Amino acid sequence: MPDISVSQVSKAYGDKIVLDCVSFQLSSGERGGLVGANGAGKSTVLKLLTKSIDKDGGVVSISRDAEIGYLPQTLPFAKDETIGQKIFDAQVELRTIERRMHELTERMITDDSGELEQLMNEYGQLSTSFEQRGGYELDYRIATVLQALSLDHLDDSRRISTLSGGEKTRLGLATLLIRAPDVLLLDEPTNHLDFDMLDWLEEYLTGYNGTLLIVSHDRRFLNRFVTKIFEVDEYDHQIRTYVGNYDSYRAHKQLERRQWAERYLQQQEEIRELKKRLYDKARQVGHHRPPRDNDKVHYNARGHNVQNTVSRNIRAAQIRLERIMSDPVERPPEPMRFQGNLESGQVHHPVAVSISNLSVCGDSGSKILDGVHFTLGRRERILMIGANGTGKTTLLNVIAGCRRPDEGEVFVPSHIKIGYLPQEVSYEHINLSVLDYFRQDLLGERKAHVSQLLSYQLFRFERFNAPVNSLSPGQYRKLALAKLMASQPTLLLLDEPTNHVSFDVLEEFERALDDFSGPIIAVSHDRWFIQNFRGDKWRLKDGQLNRISSSSESLMGDDKAQ
Repeated sequence: MPDISVSQVSKAYGDKIVLDCVSFQLSSGERGGLVGANGAGKSTVLKLLTKSIDKDGGVVSISRDAEIGYLPQTLPFAKDETIGQKIFDAQVELRTIERRMHELTERMITDDSGELEQLMNEYGQLSTSFEQRGGYELDYRIATVLQALSLDHLDDSRRISTLSGGEKTRLGLATLLIRAPDVLLLDEPTNHLDFDMLDWLEEYLTGYNGTLLIVSHDRRFLNRFVTKIFEVDEYDHQIRTYVGNYDSYRAHKQLERRQWAERYLQQQEEIRELKKRLYDKARQVGHHRPPRDNDKVHYNARGHNVQNTVSRNIRAAQIRLERIMSDPVERPPEPMRFQGNLESGQVHHPVAVSISNLSVCGDSGSKILDGVHFTLGRRERILMIGANGTGKTTLLNVIAGCRRPDEGEVFVPSHIKIGYLPQEVSYEHINLSVLDYFRQDLLGERKAHVSQLLSYQLFRFERFNAPVNSLSPGQYRKLALAKLMASQPTLLLLDEPTNHVSFDVLEEFERALDDFSGPIIAVSHDRWFIQNFRGDKWRLKDGQLNRISSSSESLMGDDKAQ
């Protein structure tokens, strides 16, 4: 029996259908990737499996007695909960099993009640479960996981509410790995992980004995790790299964799109042909219409037969056209196109950004950035890498004018318009609709803004009036991308631009970046994005920014030596 079985399950929020009679299975030990457009229902699938929300119909089955571990994108923590408490809670079940095994051992030694066989059976079942979940290596696993996810330096008494977003995500992941449940459901676990952490997680999960279902934007992670891809379709609300890794899925999707385009073009040609046939046949009917009374002598049987034949052909063409138009092949969406523009005629300075002797101190007084200096030309693009906490986001904030340096100078010519995509944006307190938030800083009429937002194909028209604070993290990211494009920047600052972005948007956005003619400074841990980035690579380490090899493979290998 599969560990996870979903049969004919439906889910809607009000009148918005998310899942429509979907079915899929994941067997014990399999590793599945769950993909789909932002807002299509990936997180809903995971919540249905954990029974944190109710389904509208169908059957969700999880193997009997299987423990489920769930990592949501946004982690719930009690206000005063500490790191130590969270780690202790992660051990409770295994420690409970361990105590029960000790109790059974003592009872079996002294048993004189005739229940020895029953006690031995219970001990055997508990021992098997304890061993499969790594109970005998629990202390070692705790130390290993905390160190690998760069959490071992944090004080156990520190409140979780004081941690950064990345630290909270890594803590949530760590507590799940410490628990080692039978089924792991992970929603974007690779966000906020640097190269060392990603490599470690891949190796760790490869040795995990349980069943995994993972929502991830990390294409290399999916490529190296999963054995099945489940795609949630935002249009028909179905889930389709693709056997293999991300490369296999991508090749199949490209083939599907080509076939879709071919079907659309063939149908459009047939529609034109049918309409032309109807027009021509109608003229023939007019040409062979019955004669007036004084011309009846000229209207013979042959003319009557021709009229009947033409009428039948017209009716057949009409029926065929009606069938096509009742369920036509939809036109494939046009690729998203980036609207940023930086033409040489508009720029009067060869430099887009110049930084000299830049230093920024943290709360403790130690320097995050120490004497950084570089110059970015008007056509140059650079990608910054480095371990978490080395100051990459801080440097972008300084360039964007969101933070003042403690020392040094930042020069950005006045004609340069900065488009900044920060790593994290909070929309919780924004009481605007998607459309109204999009058009906040834009000139022009509402009708023009509607057309502009529609042209990006990031949101359907019916979602324009949705409250911004009701969006998923992925939809937040799409809204931020829309605002970025609408601003028509001449310099792009991108902080982890692939986070939370589904593949349909991500690959078009990357293609649009390739077409962008202006300078770019990007920060990313996405190995696929790094490998395909056209520009120089720089590493930020120990407060210093230095250019490194253009080879992304050696780039990531060097980073592991940090």
